[in-house]
Amino acid sequence: MQADTEHNPAPVAIGGVGGSGTGVVAQLIADMGLFIGDNLNRSNDNMSFVKSRELLAIADPLERQHAIALELQLFEQRMYAGFIRQGAGHYRNWAWKVPGQFHILEHTATYFSGLKYVHVMRHGLDMAFSRNKNQLRNWGPMMGLTSTSRDDPAAALDYWILANEKAVNAGRSLLGDRFFVLNYDRLCSDPDTVIQQLAQFVIDKPVLEQDIRRLTQVVKPPSTVHRYQQHNVVELFSASALARVEALGFDCKVA
Repeated sequence: MQADTEHNPAPVAIGGVGGSGTGVVAQLIADMGLFIGDNLNRSNDNMSFVKSRELLAIADPLERQHAIALELQLFEQRMYAGFIRQGAGHYRNWAWKVPGQFHILEHTATYFSGLKYVHVMRHGLDMAFSRNKNQLRNWGPMMGLTSTSRDDPAAALDYWILANEKAVNAGRSLLGDRFFVLNYDRLCSDPDTVIQQLAQFVIDKPVLEQDIRRLTQVVKPPSTVHRYQQHNVVELFSASALARVEALGFDCKVA
């Protein structure tokens, strides 16, 4: 697919719970030759994307649907303008990264009929102790969570579970094989394999060996990997919460 017209039905979106490594994944995708926008913050968030939380708060369903579709159209126009400014011939496609993308995935997938979505997940127990609680504060109340404190790892884990279950269920249902879950812990421990999987999903072909060496330099495992092992997770979190973390693909055993 060549993204050389104003309407691009098959872009790539990147999302995940804030602090999951979405910025690194967006950089990898940019380095694979996709245009990720020209209005980015230092975490590669696309600052031109629609204001999802405000739009989803519109009470009337038809009004909400219409407003979101209009805002997605305006976003696409801004992306196209930047795509042309930066030199469309240099890029394979468009992509953007917004951590909370999954909250609006149904609307995004309706507007972009061939959308691919990369959902990044980092170990939920590590994320429970992260200071990045922006999504918990912003989205937690809309998901029935009453605690949004930075000092409440149980609430942070509850949000991580609910958010990722929502993303996985929606991605599989709406997109099928156009949905890809990227395990950030595996990206850090085995970057060659995961980068190849990502490339196959995003650009439909493997990465050459010399390019793999270049791309792996982007991946720098954070010092906070497995920080949860410094805590008594059995006392802090319920057995059902730990089981749900494991169901999402992460081992909760403490070494």
